[in-house]
Amino acid sequence: MNINMKIKTLITLSIMTFIFSGYAQKSFSEEQKETKELTEIKKLEQKGISIGGLSDDPHRNREDVILSEAEKLLWETDQLANVDKPGVIRYEFERKGTMDEGFTDSVELNILEVKKDGMKSAAVTFFSGDRNQDVPPNENTNGNPVLGVYLQGDVYEMNRLTEGSWRYFHKRIKFALADDAKVDPVTIKVDGKELKAKKVTFTPYVNDPKRKMFEDYADKIYEVIVSEDIPGMLYKIHTIIPASKKEGEDEKPLVEETLVFAGVDFE
Repeated sequence: MNINMKIKTLITLSIMTFIFSGYAQKSFSEEQKETKELTEIKKLEQKGISIGGLSDDPHRNREDVILSEAEKLLWETDQLANVDKPGVIRYEFERKGTMDEGFTDSVELNILEVKKDGMKSAAVTFFSGDRNQDVPPNENTNGNPVLGVYLQGDVYEMNRLTEGSWRYFHKRIKFALADDAKVDPVTIKVDGKELKAKKVTFTPYVNDPKRKMFEDYADKIYEVIVSEDIPGMLYKIHTIIPASKKEGEDEKPLVEETLVFAGVDFE
C-alpha cells in the first residue's frame, strides 16, 4: 500500500468498488493511457458495481455461471455470520522489503449495528494519520469489506509501480480467482488455540502474456486465509513480490505485505 498522493486520491474515489471496464482486448500501452483519466473512474463508479459481485465476475457473459471455490469463499460467503453484536474487529498491517523503508499500521472493521435479518452496518478505518483512506460506510452488508479495500489499494499500487492501468491488474486478479486459485485446508493458531482455516493462493501475473512489460513484479503471490472461527472470517492477507532474478541482487523480497487479525472488542 503506497501513500503517494496520486494513489491516495484514486483510492478515495473508488475504494469500495472493484470494477471492470469490460473485456475487450487492449494493449498494455492503451491501458496505460486510460489510467490517467480520473473522470473515467468516476463514470465507472456510477455503475454501482460492488466488490466481488456477480455483476463484475469474469464469467458474467456466460449463461452457465459456475463460481470457483475461491470466489465462493471470498465473495459469496456470509463472512459476518459469526458476529452477533456491535464491536470492532482489529487487524495489524506491515509492509517491508528492499524497495522502500516500509511501515506498520492498523486497520479496523467497526460493526455499528446488527440488523434483524442478520445484515450489518459497518465502517472500515484503513490506516491512521496521513495514510488513512477514506472508505465510505456500508449500511447493509454480510461480507467483510477489508479484503476488497485491500485489493483495490493493491491494484492501484501495481498501477504506480508499473505505470500500467489499475483496471488491467484488477482484471488479472479476477481471472485468477475464477480460474487458477488454489484453496487448501490449513491450521492457524489464535490466542493459543488451533483453528481450522482455508488458504486461497493465486498468482495473477505469472502467465500473463504481457508480463515482460512489468517483469520485476510479475511473480507476485497472493495468499488469503479465512476461518469460520474468526469474527469476520478474515485471518490474514499476505502478498509478496519476490526479489528480482537478476544475478547478484538481494534475495530479500522487493515488497512483502501482511495484514493479520489482531483481536476483537465487542460491546
